[in-house]
Order: sequence, then C-alpha cells, then structure tokens
Amino acid sequence: MNLFLITFTGFFFIFIGMLIFLAYSKSKEEKYSNFPEYKGLCIFDIDQTLTTGVENYQVVQKCLDNNYAVGISTAGGMYKPENLPNFSWMPVNLYTFMKKTKFLTFNNVRNLIAAGEYDPNGYKEAFKMKQSWGWLKGYSLVETAKALNITDLKKVILFDNDPGYIKGCKQYNPDINVICSGEPCGDVLSLKTLDNIIFY
Repeated sequence: MNLFLITFTGFFFIFIGMLIFLAYSKSKEEKYSNFPEYKGLCIFDIDQTLTTGVENYQVVQKCLDNNYAVGISTAGGMYKPENLPNFSWMPVNLYTFMKKTKFLTFNNVRNLIAAGEYDPNGYKEAFKMKQSWGWLKGYSLVETAKALNITDLKKVILFDNDPGYIKGCKQYNPDINVICSGEPCGDVLSLKTLDNIIFY
C-alpha cells in the first residue's frame, strides 16, 4: 500500500510538472505569435555606442524602414526597461518598438536578461562554454532572433564599440554582423555607420 502511494504521488507530481511546462510554453508561444514577421534584427549596445551616438534616431529608423526589429543588448547593470526613457541618448523610436513588443528585444547580460526574460540558466550554460561578455552578448542576440523567428543570423546586426565584445560575439556565432559604432574601435554611431550595410 505504501509503495502504491509513493508511486502514485510520484506520477502525480510529474503530471503536474508537465502541465505547468506546457502552460508556460503555450504562454510564450502566444506572446511571440502576435508579432509581425521581421526580415532581420538591429541590436544596439548602450555605453559608448548609443551614449555617444550623434544620429541615434535616424539609425534606428533606417533599420525599422527596412523591416528590421530593433533592440538593446548591454552589460550595464543599471539599465532597465523602466529607466531607459530618462536618458537623453535613448531614441524614442527604439524605446517605442521595445515597449510594443513587451521588451522582447531588450537584453542585459549582466542582469541575465535575454529576449526580455530573466534567463539565469541559459547564461550559465553559455558562460560554461566561454567566459566572455561578448560571448554572452552573442547568446542574447541569438535568443532574441529565435523569439522573433529570425533564422538567418546574417540578418542580425550588433552595433557595439568594444573590440573585446565584438570578438566574443563573432566567436559565439560568426554569422552575426557586428558593426563598430564608437570608440575605441572606430567612429561614433551615425548614419555613416550604415554605409556598408545591405538590408536584404
């Protein structure tokens, strides 16, 4: 009798666990299914990229006009969706897009946010493979692309200023396009930054 109760209890908890998992998976699927299809993805670093950019709004708009989703990937722990509008460098069109998509395209590798959600396990596994902030940014970009059903990672663009982050991101997936967008790697973010980008 005791063995039966133990077995029954075990199956009961497994069954409940499966129900919770299925409900969570369905809620995530419904969350993402309402978004339109995007050709690609433009993701912007914050410190020394957006903070020093001279034409942030115009650069973001160029991505949007070409049907590319836009978002952020930062390692700055102070940055959260709720405080971004307080900064003068934050372009309205970028924030509006992220808000419209429930901050799906907001990533903070220091705070373990990937594709808008707290993802400690995903970052932990990525960190085991390579202990690099740029590598973790690469992880956040790929997760965001997955959430938007963007399968061609050549259409995922990271605008960043840090050579170490750029190298780590390319190591994570060499198909990701990383564009130097600020010192020390090059000129500040502007429309000129987009001169050699083909939005196809």
